[in-house]
Amino acid sequence: MPIWKSLLRKKAPVPAGYPVLPSYAQAGWLSRHRKLILTALFIVIFFYSAFFVLIGRFFLIQFVIPLAILAGMIIWALPEREKIPDRLMCGFFVAFMVSQLIWPNYLALSISTLPWITAARLFGVPMLLLFFICLSQSTKFKAHLKNVLGASPILTRLMYITMGIAVFSVAVSTLPGASANQLIIAIVNWFAVFFVGVVYFSRPGNVERFVWILWFTALFWCFMGFLEWRNSQVPWAPHIPSFLKIEDETVQRVLTGSARSATGIYRVQGKFTTSLGLAELMALITPFIIHFMLEGRTKVIRLAAGLTLPMMFWTIVVTDSRLGIVGFFLSFMFYMLIWGARRWRRYSDSLMGPAVTLAYPVIFVGFVAATFAIGRLRNMVWGSGAQAASDAARQTQIELGIQDLLVRPWGYGMGRAASAIGFTSPTGIVTIDNYFLSIALDFGVVGFFVFYGMWLIAIFRGGRIGVEETDYTRMWMIPAVLSLTNFFVIKTVFSQQEGHSLAFAILAMVVAMIWASPHRNIPLLEFRAWRPDPAPSARLT
Repeated sequence: MPIWKSLLRKKAPVPAGYPVLPSYAQAGWLSRHRKLILTALFIVIFFYSAFFVLIGRFFLIQFVIPLAILAGMIIWALPEREKIPDRLMCGFFVAFMVSQLIWPNYLALSISTLPWITAARLFGVPMLLLFFICLSQSTKFKAHLKNVLGASPILTRLMYITMGIAVFSVAVSTLPGASANQLIIAIVNWFAVFFVGVVYFSRPGNVERFVWILWFTALFWCFMGFLEWRNSQVPWAPHIPSFLKIEDETVQRVLTGSARSATGIYRVQGKFTTSLGLAELMALITPFIIHFMLEGRTKVIRLAAGLTLPMMFWTIVVTDSRLGIVGFFLSFMFYMLIWGARRWRRYSDSLMGPAVTLAYPVIFVGFVAATFAIGRLRNMVWGSGAQAASDAARQTQIELGIQDLLVRPWGYGMGRAASAIGFTSPTGIVTIDNYFLSIALDFGVVGFFVFYGMWLIAIFRGGRIGVEETDYTRMWMIPAVLSLTNFFVIKTVFSQQEGHSLAFAILAMVVAMIWASPHRNIPLLEFRAWRPDPAPSARLT
């Protein structure tokens, strides 16, 4: 019987004359003091409600914490069950990722003083709750998650340490409330996406399904980018319904669009707050389209992928973003190296594999030289005088950031990097343009090495195993690793976090495919001749 029912139920009088085991006959402490307990509970509820009405809008996070703790206790106390909502959790994961890829975050329901009800929150919060419910109710679910994560022990430990450092950064933050808000966003958009993604991608067929979603996303933004470029405005700006309009200066500035001050040319931005966000998304998806073009199951798929790549390149060009161009070209250059190494191992009697692999340093150096020698290519990759102001701003930020980091090597708290530097753009906005610097100032020196060490481990470990793969499904490891490489490179010049959910989902994809690979126990630095896989794994097929 629940405690609240036992408190309300009237107890019968205890008969006298029970000398043996009197505690079983006498009323317990809760029963004897139920009126006092209920009175205290009602008083707490009354004052909690009153203060929430009066000052809740200013301390929303603080008032939500008791409710979150209560919800956690309820989930923890759930009984063991054979059937758990894991399929529903995976469905919310897909819906959340689609909303992150397609839906603008600034189009949301704005109700009174409540936070914006975005599509990501509508799907992300239920996804997180369902994940905790599955953990609480199923031993098999926990064992499976532990098994998949155990295939990448170093990466998993670094993920746990990153989570701990993120929580610690709130405690040492210069503004704990703001850092706590950033932590909540990271829990849903980063950590929940990773752990739920590990479960989702470890199930048969889900890797390829997700890659098809990425292809559709690329085509969608190529089409929408063309409409935006033609009208010099996001296509939905004149057609936003009243219940989705948010009267906010930042939102209005995003809907107005932007142009580079030195040229005045409009920069396509899609659903993102800046054009660099769209360029980053295209760069992260590019390796998967290249893989479709070279390894697609049918000629139609390979041809369609080949036609998609020029459209993606044009979309990146009209964003006027160098980071997108760099990511696009690096995808081809790195894929060429992996393709040559794989062909050398699989077809030892062919000269193509050794020729590409051994000539790769010359090819790469030649490409870099071309970016300096060819005028238009040089402007796209390295920039021209129009980007001089951006380069100078980044250099100034790095100098200021290093000085601030020496003052507080443990960091300024999550989301406080820009405020710590105090660099202001010509429009009066406090900004920071280097995510390496952001992580160092948010998480401190130790947090910087842990966070980026996690990505490097995934890139090198996944790339080492991907070269060995022969199964079609597990070969998606190659573009996934290249996408993470693009993410790592792009973050040297781009500090916004709009693409983080996709990056953490791809990181989860890499972990799941490492677990499914029969080559997962190969040492990282061992180089051996290729031999056929004696027993191809069917875990992800």
